[in-house]
Amino acid sequence: MFYPGAMQHPIRQWCYSQNPPVRIGEFAKRVGVSRIHLGRLMRADGNFGMNIFDACERASNGELKALQLIAHFQKQRELRGALAAAVA
Repeated sequence: MFYPGAMQHPIRQWCYSQNPPVRIGEFAKRVGVSRIHLGRLMRADGNFGMNIFDACERASNGELKALQLIAHFQKQRELRGALAAAVA
């Protein structure tokens, strides 16, 4: 299934902007979660507490902001809802 905005996710952009690029799985280890769990966060598939967004900020040495990630998460969730409603 296609998830709107998956390629433009701030975490993916940050990982690919590093020299050398950081793999998503490596970033997940830095955050302290599995790659699958991080993927669910990036797809806005589930409920997540503030701690995972804070951990992403720490893992990126403050380059990714928790509030930026939360805003993106909420936008993704709205897009997923709209897509599901259009399909139904």
